[in-house]
Amino acid sequence: MEKNEILKLKKRLEDEQRELEKILSRLHHDQETTDVLSEDEIADIYEEIDLEETLEENLKKRLKVVNEALKRINENTYGVCVKCNQPIEKDRLELDPATIYCSQCI
Repeated sequence: MEKNEILKLKKRLEDEQRELEKILSRLHHDQETTDVLSEDEIADIYEEIDLEETLEENLKKRLKVVNEALKRINENTYGVCVKCNQPIEKDRLELDPATIYCSQCI
């Protein structure tokens, strides 16, 4: 893969990283702000918190994957399957720049 193509994918990863961090920050802030509420409002909030915690867990997992991809770019190991050490297909990387497996190893 050409350096120019890797730089484009790196930018996409950095953009996604910033967006994920922004969303996680907002979620964390929203969970900290509470007022005096009725029992019904509290029940609704607990249900919403369950959904937010699942969302937050998924966002954190994705952020970790994105950060690992950026680390591989900086270490010049990006675009290589972690299982078979063969190059990951360009179309797979364009679909998900954070992927770690080639199409044979998924």
